[in-house]
Formats: sequence, C-alpha cells, structure tokens
Amino acid sequence: MPFSDVDAELTAARERLFEILLRRLRQLHPSQRPPASFYIGKPYVEDKDTVECMIGANFIFPGVVPPFEFWKNNARIIGTQHQNVLVIRIYRRISRKLWNDLKYLKRGERFIVGYLASYMSRINRTLIDNRYDQGHLLSRTFAIFEATKICVIVRSELVWINWPIAFPAFPPSAAIASKADALFVRDLIDAMGSYFRGEFDDCIRRLITSTENFIETKGWNVQAVPNGWIRNLLRLKPRRARFSFRQSLKHNLKRTVISGEVIYENMQAIYSTRNKIVHAGFRMSTSSALFCSKAIGTVYYLIYRYSGNRTISHYVYTLHVQFNLQCEAFGQYDLDQIKKLFRKSRPETPVIDSDEALERAMFSSLRYTERDKHSISH
Repeated sequence: MPFSDVDAELTAARERLFEILLRRLRQLHPSQRPPASFYIGKPYVEDKDTVECMIGANFIFPGVVPPFEFWKNNARIIGTQHQNVLVIRIYRRISRKLWNDLKYLKRGERFIVGYLASYMSRINRTLIDNRYDQGHLLSRTFAIFEATKICVIVRSELVWINWPIAFPAFPPSAAIASKADALFVRDLIDAMGSYFRGEFDDCIRRLITSTENFIETKGWNVQAVPNGWIRNLLRLKPRRARFSFRQSLKHNLKRTVISGEVIYENMQAIYSTRNKIVHAGFRMSTSSALFCSKAIGTVYYLIYRYSGNRTISHYVYTLHVQFNLQCEAFGQYDLDQIKKLFRKSRPETPVIDSDEALERAMFSSLRYTERDKHSISH
C-alpha cells in the first residue's frame, strides 16, 4: 500500500477517534458532581488563565457608516463597513476554559453573545449619532438577534457560534392576542422592541404613550364634579374636570399598598424623563438598559393590575414572561457584569415566607434607586 494511502487512513482514524472522545466528553459533562457553591458563569469568571481573542459579528446594514472605534471593559471594539455589511470586531481576553469549551464541547456560546450584547448599546448610539448628525435616514440600530454571523478567533483557530437563533410565536401570547388588541398594549409591545434595539429614548416615549392611552381608555383623566345647590336648582349637568397625567395616576392608583406606591413613584420618574427627551433635547445614556427594563416592568404591572379586563391582564402577563425569556436568550449573560456582582459583598436577602413578603420583594426590586435615575444621564 502506498505511504500516502496509509497516511490518509491514519488521519481519518485519528479524526474518528477524536470525534468519539468529544462525544463522550459531552456526555460526561452534565454527570459531574455538583460543586459546593455555584453561580452562572462561575468556572469562567474564576479562571485565571486567559487568552487573547477576536469576537466578530456581521449585521446587514443598508446605510454606509464611517469606521468607528471605542474601548469598554478592557475591550477594543471596531466597526467597519464592507459593502452592505457592518462588521464588528471585539478584541479582548477571555477565559481559556471558555475557549476550550467552545472549541471542543460547543458550550458557553451564550457568554460570547453576552459579551457582544454588552457593547450593543454603545454601537447603536454611534449609529443613532450617524442618523442625526449626518441626516442619514438609513442609519438604523440593531438588536443582538439581528447579527447574521458571530465567531471567535484565537490565533489561527476559528469557532462559529450557533447564531442567530429563532423564536416562534410565544404560544400563550398567540392564543389570546386577537382578543386583547388594545392600543395601549400595542404601544407596550413597541416599547419592548425599542428596548431590544437599544433605542432607549424611543422606549421611554412609547411607554408614556402606552400609559396615556391606558388612562384615556380607563377614563382616569376625567371626573364628574358634584353640583352645588345653585347648579342643582338650575338642573344643570355635573361638570367634568380633566386631570393631568400625574393627577390621573395619583387619584386612581392604590398608593396605600407597596405595588401602587412603587408604580406611582416610578411613573413620575419615567414621565419626567420623557418630558426631558421630548421638550429639552435630552438623550438617554448608553447605560440606560436597567432603567428602561424597570420602566417596562412598571407599565406592565400598571396594565396587569388595573385594566379590569382578565383577558388583557393575562395577555400582558404572557408578553412580560416572553420579554424576560428573550432578554435572557439575547445576551443577558455578561461575564464582566457577573464578575463585578460576585466580587461585592451582598447583603443577606430576607426570607420570603408569605404572599406579603413576596409582594414586597418584587416591588422593592422594581423601585427606582437614585443610582438608576443617575445612570440615564452618564
């Protein structure tokens, strides 16, 4: 047998053996003993051995944008245009264990998506600036799920990330959507879409529009004023007083309980922010994701608890569940943020042993802190 044929057979045998070993490793991975303590991403956060890599992503982009570059979280991010494709390159160090898991086990892909997602708000701000500063109508923003290709390169080795992923219609939402087609619900859905694209100004504007339409639908903005004796004597109809946005919420929310108190307080902050955007040229910071996420949650709870319509309440509940699931899938696992979180000493959380304790925990976490309010203007 010629030596070349022997070499070919040996190479094929090695590849088959290697594939068998990888398959066995994938099977053994979930059967490992559970560690004494764990949090998501812990093996990668605590890995001291790192490698230099390049994370690449492509977006189909109809409008030419000048090259841009910035630094964030010790990473260098570069954007360049190649015909109708916006190419994003991220140069940074990642855990060697993460790289090995990506390369051999196809695990840890969500953390690469998490890195890219953490830079999307800054990338989108550049594209928004291009839209307004250059008058470029086609300079649009992107959601993370609009990336057409994501890869990781270390030296001469390349690994493709399984992306993009696709979600069908969420069955609980799809089952009742046609029965809950209220204008204020559509505005809430559009606000969620703006959040995914990193258009935080638009997200806040749409949430206030949703709330205004909700107030109008509920009739919270008008109230009959009882007649005095003169108007009764003249048999005149009761007058109708029109309330402002803030008064409408003040008179109709149950502010004696924590849910109504937090919804009311948060809506004041959201409304003030919207007024600054619309009337004073204010622009939300690229660090406004948490503020907007809480704003979406606030309007969701407002509609869910005060609509008076079981179908609409159930529909917005399913929308909010869907929103949270998709936020998780589309890059919520940012190892840089996870590392910061678990480096800090965290106070002990109170035990939730009753419905009242659960309610207090939910709305205490939803309430805006001073840091949340400050973050939007960084």
